[in-house]
Amino acid sequence: MFVVLEIATENHGGFIGRIFKSAPRAETRMAFGARYGAIISRPASKQSDWERILNLAGRYADRLLLPDCVTPPQVITKPCFTQYDNAVILKTAIEIIKLSRMPMYRRTAGLVDLKGGYSGFLYPLLHHYTSVKVLSGNTALYEDESAKMMYELGAPVSLIEDYTAFSDCVLVLAPDGIETSESLKCPVLSRKPPSSPQFSDFITDLRVIPPSGAASEDFPKGIDKHDFLAALYEYCGVSSVCFPAGRMIFKYRECEVLEIVSAVNKISGFISL
Repeated sequence: MFVVLEIATENHGGFIGRIFKSAPRAETRMAFGARYGAIISRPASKQSDWERILNLAGRYADRLLLPDCVTPPQVITKPCFTQYDNAVILKTAIEIIKLSRMPMYRRTAGLVDLKGGYSGFLYPLLHHYTSVKVLSGNTALYEDESAKMMYELGAPVSLIEDYTAFSDCVLVLAPDGIETSESLKCPVLSRKPPSSPQFSDFITDLRVIPPSGAASEDFPKGIDKHDFLAALYEYCGVSSVCFPAGRMIFKYRECEVLEIVSAVNKISGFISL
């Protein structure tokens, strides 16, 4: 469960209008088979306005999604959707290689996982890539996972010691960023922006664009659609709303996934017809 804030557009006059303007109201809604709360309020201009909004949000005050046009007080922090963003990175890596139509023998992916939190990426990746190279500080975990993937899928997982070993990868997944001065030769999918301008092939700020079949009324007015889907995924357990990213930042500008596909094809030396 989570809560969204909608800015009211009603324009009632007279006594009813004054009552409406002074009192935010809450209601329960449904979207993608899950319930969430909505608070409808006039623009909050005073601390007392925000106190009313937070009181209505109750125990979900730390799960409050705000419209982009609203500037909240410091006591309200924007929710962080790390799990959803990581899942989108994985979905996007798979979508890129599927759209590329690259021969299987050329499909080698890289994974930077220094803490050992992304071993769950291996199984879905190896249904679309022939092998994965992993740079991790948790070698014991990945030695076990490597043996498991070879037994279950017949696919190799190689543990590497430095970033230069990614040289034959067509794509690297690094959800937590990378810690190196070496410039990689292929695009890097990451939640974090590059630490240096030389890493221009970083793909960051991956944003999901809802599929055309999604009804517009499923999305609350003024709320970022990516964040709304992320809240459904993390707070309500709706896994069906995790889609590949529709737009992202690549080479310091916004682009669509097909541009990444083209870059991956060019780096690998494969041209899709």
